[in-house]
Amino acid sequence: MLIVAVAFIGGFLVLPNIKDRFGGTRGERDFLTRGVIAEVNGQEISSADYQSEIDRVSREYAERFEATELNDEMMEAIRERAFEALVSRALLQQEVRRRKVTVADEEILNVIRYSPPQALLEAEEFQTDGEFDYEKYHEFIRDRRSFSFLMDYERRIRENLPLQKLQLLVLSSAKITDWQVRREFLKRNEEVKVEYVLIPPDRTHTVTVSEEEISQYYAAHKEELLEPEKASLSYVFFEVKPSEEDEQLVKERIQEVYNEAISGVDFAELAQYYSEDPRSASEGGDLDWFSQGTMVKEFDDVVFSLKVGQISEPLKTSYGWHVVKLTGHKGNEVRASHILMRISPSMQTVEEVRERVGEFMEDTRSTGFEEAASRHGVQVHGIEEFSLETPYIPGFGISQEIHRFILENRAGDVSYPIARESKYYIVKIIRKIPRKLPDFEAVSAELEKRIRADKQKMYAKEKASEIYSEIIAGQSLTTAAELHELEVKRPEPFTRVSPVLGVSPQSGFLGAAFALNDGEVSAPVETEQGYFILRVVKKFPIDEEEFEGAREELRLELLQREQQQVYLSWMENLRASATIKDHRRKLL
Repeated sequence: MLIVAVAFIGGFLVLPNIKDRFGGTRGERDFLTRGVIAEVNGQEISSADYQSEIDRVSREYAERFEATELNDEMMEAIRERAFEALVSRALLQQEVRRRKVTVADEEILNVIRYSPPQALLEAEEFQTDGEFDYEKYHEFIRDRRSFSFLMDYERRIRENLPLQKLQLLVLSSAKITDWQVRREFLKRNEEVKVEYVLIPPDRTHTVTVSEEEISQYYAAHKEELLEPEKASLSYVFFEVKPSEEDEQLVKERIQEVYNEAISGVDFAELAQYYSEDPRSASEGGDLDWFSQGTMVKEFDDVVFSLKVGQISEPLKTSYGWHVVKLTGHKGNEVRASHILMRISPSMQTVEEVRERVGEFMEDTRSTGFEEAASRHGVQVHGIEEFSLETPYIPGFGISQEIHRFILENRAGDVSYPIARESKYYIVKIIRKIPRKLPDFEAVSAELEKRIRADKQKMYAKEKASEIYSEIIAGQSLTTAAELHELEVKRPEPFTRVSPVLGVSPQSGFLGAAFALNDGEVSAPVETEQGYFILRVVKKFPIDEEEFEGAREELRLELLQREQQQVYLSWMENLRASATIKDHRRKLL
């Protein structure tokens, strides 16, 4: 338990420096015993911090996607994001120490005085006429009853402020020149009006492709034709399911909460404290207005039978056990709050499954994967050959963990247990097929199509060159286009960032248009669509007064973008030079 000396200075609390939570002697015990999930340059990250970060990110995801349940892919992304956040934080803490970034007590006091937490900024008791009242806030922090709040707030400031100062130090290297600001304004605001013709690949032209041409193409494009690496797998899984004892425990807990609710304890406070619904718990369990049929039937049947203000007895749905309070009724809609307790496996149940998984892993090492599966009564599932080009695994969806395991190991290797939602998966690589050149016969038809398309595009290029020569010789773009039965398009004026009618984005069309002067005609511009020939009708220069008015705002926008890029690059370099050991899967 951390014990700190405290002192009031002018009514404000100041704590002495607290030793870095990740520092200190590692001791003699093994990292698994101590629940260390990772090491960053020797600095340990605990499983408790990891779980806390997962909980925080899970709440963010639930709010962003308005999800009551988070699927396997979301949970995998959440775990990875939580892990990366903790690694980044450890790296920043180390850099703070290396650069000797310090925080003075006066800085801490200024943050406490003038930068209250967001929760207090929004709290009604600190508002006067709809605005945050600093006098009320200062009275609050001078009150000795606020001691615990101040101690916690100062701890957070002392932990985070050095990191913020380090980040500002890194961001200070980002610079934006006057030329960059002007270039961006030109990109967004300089306009040009053109007329153009498109000479697409000639699909009507008769093209012949010989066997020899196909063979030559095959020989010249071997690297391009290589098939991706593939693998086939088998796997077993152990499901972590609530036991009857687990369900009975939740049932007893929800009954206790119900008893508190009907005895007069504030329902919203109970929801904030007990509810496991990530979307509504922070709002006191409020589900807002909804009509009948919106919720699952068991929930609907109860909530629409209540009177306003009435609290239901505990009810069970597929989500778990609920206590519901009806808070409003108008027409066909009701408004309700609820407390949700999920029926989750207890630590004892989880431990029992983990023991089974550990025993399975031991048996796998001694008797083999298939024999271990038979001995433990688990079914072996198979996955036929699939591409390793992406982390999509048939039957699993996107799984970075399984994909990384396959890439880093050989046929016959068995994975560590991989947790996905409520299951532990153990995967065996049955076969790995390296990249290989497909047989000529298997791809000859596709190669013939490619060669045919290339020839048709070549005819389009010749035709475009012919039209361009006619224009150079004195014909107008319109006349030359009519002679070749092509339509001249005249889109509205456009900028370098606005779409152009009939032209795919990111082609050379825009570059050619802004490189020409009024009346000039471009040489044929090659794109995926074919060949464009365009003529600039008029270029519209920027309004210099408008530029002057927008200059500083644009500079700030570009600076923020540059700072973001500088910071990301700096963090990437910091991470690339770090020694990071991930022990997460060894904790089973």
